[in-house]
Amino acid sequence: MPTCGVENERRVVGESIRRYRNALGWSLARLSEELGERDKRALLSESSLSRLENGEAATTTDKLFALARVLGAPLGALLNAGGIEDLPQSLQDLDDNERVQVVNYVEFLRQQRFRRLVLNPLVGDEHRQAAQAAA
Repeated sequence: MPTCGVENERRVVGESIRRYRNALGWSLARLSEELGERDKRALLSESSLSRLENGEAATTTDKLFALARVLGAPLGALLNAGGIEDLPQSLQDLDDNERVQVVNYVEFLRQQRFRRLVLNPLVGDEHRQAAQAAA
């Protein structure tokens, strides 16, 4: 039988998942579908997702990572007990849809930074090496 601490942690994770899902305007069916499309190994049924959101079930770390990716949430946000009151005031004033747009934009910026700092130098090196080899 789980301890109260574990039950509380499951509840916190479940509430976080529900908050992100609702912010996206997704049903449990849609979340299940999105998970299955991303990774068949991460597929969770609607009933499993419901039990997870209600703190009645645990899941694997792989499925938790997949949930975070599909929901566009940092993994830490799903594990953190923090609620809206932990957000800066400027984000608290936004509705759920607007907050999701902000999160998505931040993720876009992270991807752009990754491309600029990691991928572009690699591509540049390949082109330089190919040009030098052709010369």
